[in-house]
Amino acid sequence: MIKFGIGQAVRRVEDQRFLTGHGRYVDDITLPGICHAANVLSPYAHARIKNVDTSKAKAAPGVLLVLTGADSKHDQLGGFTAAMMPEDLGAPKGHRIYQQLLQSDKARFVAMACARRAPLTAQ
Repeated sequence: MIKFGIGQAVRRVEDQRFLTGHGRYVDDITLPGICHAANVLSPYAHARIKNVDTSKAKAAPGVLLVLTGADSKHDQLGGFTAAMMPEDLGAPKGHRIYQQLLQSDKARFVAMACARRAPLTAQ
């Protein structure tokens, strides 16, 4: 039997804790000084981002930070990639893609993150 394959059974070990209400989620973690963020997502695919009006978000009470794609690019915040790639598990090498944290020039698909708002609370 091959090590990796489409349709190959995957042994699941996490189901029992989630089905019995004992699962732990990222939202369950509380740390001192934790801050939550909300993304502004593009309603359009293949759209040029000409301007992101942040005035209302910045004026809202309790907002710590409003970050746009232009800010992210200017501050060289970088991007992210998949945590694991096929080659990490012994499979043939895949093509690693790096995606910007926030888009500054073009939304390439619907719901692509264009801005981020960080309020003081999770509301």
